Amino acid sequence: MLGPAAGLLAGRQARGLDVAQFPCHQDADEQQDRKTHAERQRACHVAGLGLAAGAVLHHEIQCRAKAAQDGDERERDQICHGRDYPVTATRRRFWLITLATAAAMAVTSSLGLWQLSRAAQKQALQAATDASKALAALDNAQVAAIDDAAGHLHRPARLQGHWLAQYSVYLDNRQMNGKPGFYVLTPLVLDGSDTVVMVQRGWVQRNFVERERLPPVETPAGVVQVSGRIASAPPRLYEFTGAAPAAGSSAIRQNLDLAAYSAETRLALRPFTVVQTGEASQGLLRDWPEPAAGTGKHYGYAF
Repeated sequence: MLGPAAGLLAGRQARGLDVAQFPCHQDADEQQDRKTHAERQRACHVAGLGLAAGAVLHHEIQCRAKAAQDGDERERDQICHGRDYPVTATRRRFWLITLATAAAMAVTSSLGLWQLSRAAQKQALQAATDASKALAALDNAQVAAIDDAAGHLHRPARLQGHWLAQYSVYLDNRQMNGKPGFYVLTPLVLDGSDTVVMVQRGWVQRNFVERERLPPVETPAGVVQVSGRIASAPPRLYEFTGAAPAAGSSAIRQNLDLAAYSAETRLALRPFTVVQTGEASQGLLRDWPEPAAGTGKHYGYAF
């Protein structure tokens, strides 16, 4: 059996009426259509969101791939540049350091060789000095005949003559055995000629209380025998320009110029001196310092 509603609907259809024309059915259809449309819209939205998300994801993947590709390219560039530029800079530094080292070695080697040559020169000078000391002593005539003392330095001499005590000179600020005092120099007139030789007779300590007082030195009168060696003038010490001899005694001087003193005293002094050797006597010490070759310091500098 059909229900009342079904019967009514069947009756209406039989009468040729369109069910869809009824308002209630139109509303139901519209609701159904809206529901279907909304579902389609939601589906479209979901699809659109899915497409957008996919596009974003695809873009993100592309960006990451691009970044990775760029990173690989930068790494390759760094590797290429690391192979090109740093290696070149390292080589440049290597060659600069090598050249600087070679130049320093050349300079220091040349300085070392120069020091060795200086040591060899002083050794040769010391050998010549020792050879001169071993020669026979010169007499009055041979000493009077010397014009250039350079070839006769350190040669022994045995002289005979008499002192000119009034022309003695006391060179100040000279040391012997670490004590300050005077070098005493006195002219000696050689027998048999008018040749005068200045003799470095020895050292005497000065009076520090009365600095202008001359220390007592014995100067024998008459003929004396003097043994010594040929030497140049005493080494000069620093003095102020125009410095005058000590007041009260012109015999005390800082330095002695043989030519100037010869002109001052009008004595025919030879252009060299004789260093008297032997034991202490006449109030004078004769512990003269021996000239040292000084080769040890040159070997040290060379090393």
